[in-house]
Amino acid sequence: FPSHDTVTTATETTSTHTSKNETTETATETVKTEEDGLILGSYLNPNDSTVKLTEDYFKTLKNIGYDEIYVGISSSDVPSKLKEVKAFADKVGVAFHAWVWPTTTKLKDIMQLGINVHIDLETYNMADYIDDIKEWVSWKNGGLLSLCIKPDGWDGDQKVSQLVAFDGIDFIAQMEYTDFFSTIDSLNNYLALYNPKFNGKLASSLSTYWSDSNTSAKTIVTGK
Repeated sequence: FPSHDTVTTATETTSTHTSKNETTETATETVKTEEDGLILGSYLNPNDSTVKLTEDYFKTLKNIGYDEIYVGISSSDVPSKLKEVKAFADKVGVAFHAWVWPTTTKLKDIMQLGINVHIDLETYNMADYIDDIKEWVSWKNGGLLSLCIKPDGWDGDQKVSQLVAFDGIDFIAQMEYTDFFSTIDSLNNYLALYNPKFNGKLASSLSTYWSDSNTSAKTIVTGK
């Protein structure tokens, strides 16, 4: 699980998304949904010394209240390591997503495992990636496929309407910033307003660190 220069640490970024108020099943796992439609997840950087890819660590996250984990990977120890870590997540009841990038080697092999895959596609030129996204969708093999993108409008035209129209894209996690959202409630209210416009596929990833060069916590996010 080598590092990536844009990966954040365990406590710096949380992801929330609303569902269609139903249970989504794949061949390998069930994604938990709740009556209020809120699902909480955490991005994990395995190269952070505080992060442990173990059953006990995942159990701690589950007890805190996280429903999902997004584990940053590239290609080392694929597929055996991925299957091992996913098994820990399954055992404690948190949904596992392989957090990857367009440059991740063996991306097709990872997707062929049938696990959930979350592609970090933070770009100012989304139009340049449409053909790539079509290819990624064709590689899908049973797991959920999601994208993390820059905030539409603030960082250029992210082609959100076009992205959510792909049948193979299960949700789009738009990066948000604590400058604008200081609580989980504020994120959820934003999703409630905009999700109907985007087929219920919109999600929010809250960035709570200063920058790639200064990954200390920017603020405390409260409320649920």
